[in-house]
Amino acid sequence: MNDFKQKAMIYRLVSDQGKTKEAYEYYGECKVSIRQIKAEDLLISEGNPAKMAKLYADQKIDINETDKLICEGVEYIIKNIVRVGDKALRWTEAIIYKPSN
Repeated sequence: MNDFKQKAMIYRLVSDQGKTKEAYEYYGECKVSIRQIKAEDLLISEGNPAKMAKLYADQKIDINETDKLICEGVEYIIKNIVRVGDKALRWTEAIIYKPSN
């Protein structure tokens, strides 16, 4: 699983000093693969499958749940991160969803 060809920008959710307002700040870029969500993923996703997808990325990618990912002009929020694989081949998977604005 190393066909990460889509360029994505990561934004991390941060709070101001008074912790009264949250905002996203640019965190970095990475290469990912975004695919349609599969039926077995719907069990853990708890959302609208039409707004959801599956993210695949290198295991070394630094992402957190609630991070915002923008890929090819589409905005997603990261949810349900899982590290997959063995010593020779590892990658990160996550359920991502398009937020309602």
